[in-house]
Amino acid sequence: MLFEVTAKWSGEGYEGKVEYTNGISMEFCAMPPWGKREDLVTPESCFVAAIAMCYEMFMVATLKRMRIEASMMEVKAVGEIAEGEMAPGKAFDRIELTPRVKVSEENKEKAVRATELAKEYCLITNSLKVPVTISPEILT
Repeated sequence: MLFEVTAKWSGEGYEGKVEYTNGISMEFCAMPPWGKREDLVTPESCFVAAIAMCYEMFMVATLKRMRIEASMMEVKAVGEIAEGEMAPGKAFDRIELTPRVKVSEENKEKAVRATELAKEYCLITNSLKVPVTISPEILT
C-alpha cells in the first residue's frame, strides 16, 4: 500500500499547500519565527496530529477486539522540541499521548491494558525514533 502526497511551495515565504490523491488539500506554513501565519498548520503540528489520529484508530480497534464499550474517547498528543533545538538534524525530544476513555467500572483495568496495546499496534508510533509515552485517563 502506498501513501502519496505532494507539497507545493506557494511562491511566498515559508508557505505551501499539501495535496492528497483523494482531492483533499491543506495549506501549511513553517513554524515561528519563519512562518508568519497563525491560521495555518505546520509540518510539526501535522506530525503530532498524525500520531494522535493513528493511535486513536488503534485504540478503537483494541477496545472492540477486547469487547470493551467506551462511551467517550479522545487522545491528546503533545510533541516537545527543546528551545533552541530547531536546527538541521534535530528531532522531537518526546511525544506524550494522553488517551481519555470512559468505560464501565468493571472494564477499567482492561482499558488501561488497551491503551498499551494500541501503542504497540499503531503504525505511526512504531515508525518513530522519538520516545512516546502514554498517560491514560480512564473514567468510569
